[in-house]
Amino acid sequence: IDNGFTTSDKQYGRQFKNEAVKQLRRITSTDPGGWSQIATLAHDIASTYFRKITSNKRAGLDLIVQVVTLKVVLSIFLGVDPAACTDGTALTIARMINLLWIQSKSETGSQSADFFLLKLLLQEIGLDWNDNKDNPLNILLPAYETLWRVVARCLVEVVFRPSADVEWLYILNEFRANPTPVIFSTIQPCKDNVKVEFLVNEALRLYPPTRRIYRHVHLEERQDPELLAADIEQCHRLPHIWGEDSHRYWPARWLSENESMQKAFMPFGGGDWICPASSGFGTMMIGVLVASFARIISADDWELQLRGGSPDDGSQVLDDETELDSDRHENTAWEIVKRIQ
Repeated sequence: IDNGFTTSDKQYGRQFKNEAVKQLRRITSTDPGGWSQIATLAHDIASTYFRKITSNKRAGLDLIVQVVTLKVVLSIFLGVDPAACTDGTALTIARMINLLWIQSKSETGSQSADFFLLKLLLQEIGLDWNDNKDNPLNILLPAYETLWRVVARCLVEVVFRPSADVEWLYILNEFRANPTPVIFSTIQPCKDNVKVEFLVNEALRLYPPTRRIYRHVHLEERQDPELLAADIEQCHRLPHIWGEDSHRYWPARWLSENESMQKAFMPFGGGDWICPASSGFGTMMIGVLVASFARIISADDWELQLRGGSPDDGSQVLDDETELDSDRHENTAWEIVKRIQ
């Protein structure tokens, strides 16, 4: 891929970012309302797929979120008709993207065969390219791969965590019915006086899309640039900034937002190369998707079970002490099982 997140060409990086900003504005400014159209699209795709995959009374929650998020992203960013991308194709594309992402972090991982298969699958749904700058993965990777993980974890926190407030579901449903930036950022009449923005920000704090951001930096005492990493995840969990319960999902903490929290909160990066979605698109998109899933998946009807990657691993029911890992290398499966009425 060759996009604003990977290039060392500053001019091309700025061009990519400007084009991305224009695209985000175009997506959300469609008359009579871009966000209403996106919310309807997300709900329709989610409800249709959910009915199919849960017919045997159990399903992988992570797989549901992956397929639906991918189809929504393909539709709004790349113009792919959801009907042209079968559920099986979407699931395979999602798995291949995750596999290639993990392999890209390994010095020994071979990607050629897997990438060839992924390209064939993308061609199958009408996406093809010859030049790296035209690669649809330039958009698909930052728009999908970083999005679905936050959506999945936010969904678990607001729907399945035993300590979750039922009023969170109420304000999410109100937002789903009227998905505007005003509703998103307006405190709703509930016990903790939270808003959808707080629900999303707290998920981004605990589960940032990119846990570490790497940059080559020219230090005064060294001739060659040095690769440094900004530990975003650590910044988001510092007890002296976020409180002694910084590991806990608690949206009401944002009622006391201060300058230290603002400086430490960097889910979209920072500086000149901050993600274009930081303008509000990213948080709204998370809110719309979580609201769509929360409307059709109820903890009254479904129980969430955590299962390790090995068939011999037993299942674990989520409780208030269970910490959700955001590492792509984790093989934990999230399975929802129909409750016996």
